[in-house]
Amino acid sequence: MSSCMGNPLWDFLKGLDDGSSETTTDDRSISPERVIEPTSTFALAVGGVAPGRDELVLDRTFGAGDVLVCTADPPILLFYNRSGFDSGTAGGGYQMIPTEEGLAAVTCSISGVALDETYEVTIPPQNLIQILLGEARTQLDDEATIEDGHVTLTSTSPTATAIGAVIRNRIRLIEERADPELFNADSGAYNANPPVSFYDAVINAPHQFLPVEPSDPSYPIFDDAQDRNFLDATWLAAYDQAVLSAAAIFNEDASDPTGGAFAFRSPTEEEWQDGTEVTDDNFPALAPLHIVIVPDVWTYDDGRPAFIFVRSRDATANLRQHSR
Repeated sequence: MSSCMGNPLWDFLKGLDDGSSETTTDDRSISPERVIEPTSTFALAVGGVAPGRDELVLDRTFGAGDVLVCTADPPILLFYNRSGFDSGTAGGGYQMIPTEEGLAAVTCSISGVALDETYEVTIPPQNLIQILLGEARTQLDDEATIEDGHVTLTSTSPTATAIGAVIRNRIRLIEERADPELFNADSGAYNANPPVSFYDAVINAPHQFLPVEPSDPSYPIFDDAQDRNFLDATWLAAYDQAVLSAAAIFNEDASDPTGGAFAFRSPTEEEWQDGTEVTDDNFPALAPLHIVIVPDVWTYDDGRPAFIFVRSRDATANLRQHSR
């Protein structure tokens, strides 16, 4: 049963109810700085994307002797000639290969003359892509919009968005309390390279998300999703959807459909019929709690949702104001 409600978390939450937790004083964001009015946007991954999805092709005609140069700020992308072309000019653009996760603004010039267009490239944390595959690959595969054998660029997955929002909400709660141990995250890892390290540390925290545990049946797909080439063809559509969904969570194009949930679980048929027990004792520092059913999340034939979500009534309003 998928769950991000591991018992070890409860021990960390005990004792945090006395109001003594420090509040973060810096203004660091959990998401990267956005490009202002980009000409176009791309969602890439260090683990690779579907063929052609990483190609920047300019809509213009090049003259003899023109030299096309494209650069990324920050420099987290490499530019290669497109397959079958011996230069960027001949190919009308470049293939973009991420070297790091983050968000970059791409600009180009022709023979030293800068072009007006600015392109935004979001490279979400690979761990975020992996955990979406580990937790909900079947749902992502079913929810993805496919045309001509490929996931469309506008495809969305309500289930992936909800799960991604839970992770983002955990980061927000950690930032509010300046306490990575709130969700069992290692402080050093959490602060190593914000905002990417926020996601890495929260996802890889012990006893939180089952697919990261080598003993869990979902671990192989989580591990394979570090690189698209490692995946069986069965899960390529789910991976491509995960890239799009993870990018929208990371750059905050995706709002929070859960209203501030910080945990989820997959109810069994019996639990769905008899009730799933989630009490304030589970997360005392975040009580009072209640269960949220997100209407658009994937459901089984019997109406049982693939995931139900847990949030704090007190924290909901505060978290929602950060979500767009």
